[in-house]
Amino acid sequence: MLHSVRCCTGFSETSLKLIETKYITLSLKFLRARKKRQTHLLLNIISNLTSILKYFFCLLSFDCSFVKFFFSLLFFLNRLFEFFTFRFNMTSFLNAPKTVKILNAAENVSKSLMIARLDDCTLNELTVRLNEEREAGHAALSIENGKKALICFGDSGEIRKTCEIFDGSTTVSTFASDWTHRFGGLGLYKNQPASVGCARNELDSRLSELRKSFENISRIFLIARFWNIFVIQEMRFLLIILINLAQAWLRQRDSCNDQEINNECLAVCDAEYFDCSKNCENSDCLRKCAEEVNACENSCPCGADCPTGCVDCPEHPLCADKCEDAQLNNNDFKICVNAAIYELDFCLKTCPPEIGCHNSCYENYTQMLFLCPCIKQETTTTTKISTTTTQISPIEPSDVFILVIPYYVNKCYLQSGDGSSQVSATINAPENRYAQYAAYALVNGKLHIFGGWSDVTKIARLDDCTLNELTVRLNEERKYGHAALSIENGKKTLICFGISGEVRKSCEIFYGSTTVSTFSADWTHKYGGSRAFTKISLTSVGCYDGKHQKAETLSATGWTALPDHPKRISKHSLIALENQSMLLIGGRDYGNGGAYQSGIWQLKDENWNQIGELLQADYYGSAIYIGRSIYYFGYNSKAIERLDFAETEELQNMA
Repeated sequence: MLHSVRCCTGFSETSLKLIETKYITLSLKFLRARKKRQTHLLLNIISNLTSILKYFFCLLSFDCSFVKFFFSLLFFLNRLFEFFTFRFNMTSFLNAPKTVKILNAAENVSKSLMIARLDDCTLNELTVRLNEEREAGHAALSIENGKKALICFGDSGEIRKTCEIFDGSTTVSTFASDWTHRFGGLGLYKNQPASVGCARNELDSRLSELRKSFENISRIFLIARFWNIFVIQEMRFLLIILINLAQAWLRQRDSCNDQEINNECLAVCDAEYFDCSKNCENSDCLRKCAEEVNACENSCPCGADCPTGCVDCPEHPLCADKCEDAQLNNNDFKICVNAAIYELDFCLKTCPPEIGCHNSCYENYTQMLFLCPCIKQETTTTTKISTTTTQISPIEPSDVFILVIPYYVNKCYLQSGDGSSQVSATINAPENRYAQYAAYALVNGKLHIFGGWSDVTKIARLDDCTLNELTVRLNEERKYGHAALSIENGKKTLICFGISGEVRKSCEIFYGSTTVSTFSADWTHKYGGSRAFTKISLTSVGCYDGKHQKAETLSATGWTALPDHPKRISKHSLIALENQSMLLIGGRDYGNGGAYQSGIWQLKDENWNQIGELLQADYYGSAIYIGRSIYYFGYNSKAIERLDFAETEELQNMA
């Protein structure tokens, strides 16, 4: 997630391009008119010069008056002055900054895509390039403990919103910000990339250049003295363009996904207005043309009748054309689909040989396609079928067998749920203390362990009877005091907290092949546990170091406070029930000298209540909920306790 603070206003690059196109068209008309006017002036000069010579010789012969000669001379000088003035203003027009840019636009942008690395004291340019041209105004930020870099923003257009990730060998486009952030920088806010502000909109200066160019054009018309209906119509067209400048500025205040289509539509409306008004001879006719162009603009995508674009008026001709042969003609569609294909390819190549990971890749690919323009999402109809259901028998303790991995891997065993048997199990691992202090969770149906004493950033998976270490690592060092929890139906795991410092607040998500940092808690929760509290949030309570009573829950928007626990507790176990409540079992009370606890506490309806007690007080245990029973394996005692619940999830029995 990229936090962004809006500071920029102005209209889009595409709007400006439309105005520049109109400007070029009009400029060409003026250039053609210039040639005609120059020819006309030269003929007049020759004619006047002939008259001067005629009257001069006439004056010498005393057949003509001096007055005729004088006026002929004045006309000649006037035409001569007009000719050179006209040429001067045309030269000013042709040398205007915007005219030069239009006629000679060529910019070398190769360096704006460069990525270079400092090796010793030499900057070596890499073969990999940025996806976007970033000449100025962009920023870069190291992420994922320096393994990757986030590069965002740029100098103009939509590039001022774009971002991409460089992993050392490739660049991949990622989410664009909602607002432009030219020279807005990149930093971290709550461990998430953030940008604030934007430099003055550079389009403002380009507007000024266009305005000056239009003034030059107007000056040329006035000096050239085209006092006919053509001049009036062209000046009226200039006025339409200037009005559109103001309208484009105001329209930019609102966001619309189809701004380019809107610009194309407005160009059609302007052309229709010009054709309508050039034949007008009175104000009533002009008023009617103005009403027609207003209705035309309102019907455009992003106009008053279609404020959000083609979504509001898919039948508009320009909207229909956008998706016709989109795989060939629509760049936005092609870019979106190619990005989804790239993500799918990368995901499949990094997947272990597990069908769950591959299915997850295709699910993500489908979700990305749904966001692409022009994708037709099939609608299906369902037929209601009468069915009968068979009541599934609850899992009995005698049917339960739990694999227990203690500190030493060679001490593993299988424990029956009814306590009738305990059988040794053989688990292969790189070393005997490989699982000591590690957190555990299921991902895609397989047991994973995270961090621990032997390797603080390791992630290992239990395949058959062997713990295999994965190449992916945790982002933070989590030696002990951390917790892990399966989320999203076992597709991912949330790993939080740790031994010291800010790690005691931090969290990250393991996707099966990658780890990504997420929201940090407001309070430290070393040995605070982590368990699902409701179907949409996660919870932790207390802290060993902080010795506080704070409880917090994590949702899609971050951590929020829950009611404090009555005791300064930690090293407990947390279990979520299906009735949207949570149990806290055992632990140590650091408000009472760290005394071992036997209490079973329930957080329900924003209230903590003690609903029972363990047969033996204990702490730092492991708990698992199977069927209608919770199995608790303590640290201090060798006893294994079972908490049996009714169908309503009320505590019934302790064993």
